[in-house]
This record gives sequence, C-alpha cells and structure tokens, in this order.
Amino acid sequence: MTFYQMILNAIFISHTFQECALTGRKYSHKEIFKKSHSFAASLKQQGLHRRDVVCILLPNIPEYPIVALGIWEAGLIVSPIDPSYTPGKVRFTFKVGIQYISINIVSV
Repeated sequence: MTFYQMILNAIFISHTFQECALTGRKYSHKEIFKKSHSFAASLKQQGLHRRDVVCILLPNIPEYPIVALGIWEAGLIVSPIDPSYTPGKVRFTFKVGIQYISINIVSV
C-alpha cells in the first residue's frame, strides 16, 4: 500500500467534514472526496486542459471544498472571486486575457 493510499483510507471516515449552520447540509470526508473526484472528471470531460483557469464565485457554503478540490484534482488553476465584488471588479478579473470558466450557484 502506498502512502497516498494510506492517506485516502484514513480520510474515508464518516465524521462530518463540512456543515452549513443555516441549512444543515453536511458532508463527510468520504463524500467530499468522492464528489470532488466526480467533479474533476466532469471538468475533464468538458474539454478543460491542465493549467486552464477556473473561477469560483461562491459564497461560504459546504460545497466550496468539493469544487476547489475537484478543480485541483483535474490539474486546473483555481481563481476564487469574492461574491461581494461589484460587477465591475468581476469583469476586471476576466480581462486578464486567459480563458476562464466560472463556477457559481443560482440559488442556495
């Protein structure tokens, strides 16, 4: 068993990793790992390539680590954007000249 496999086995526990105080949505270490792995695969299926930039425009929600870990697992670059930014600041972020994809939510 490799060190990486030992670490993965150690995190496959049912303890809560992330929980939302407002909605009660919560995820265990195992769920975070599986969902981020699935998200990474879906990003690759969308044709994204290593070192492409993915912007995350999300509030502080329990799904944030799933998104960030999935992006990193896919070999992509995370560019977080603060949801409190004005539309002008968000537009400025996208004017750097790099091709971006953004991750956001419609409703929580």
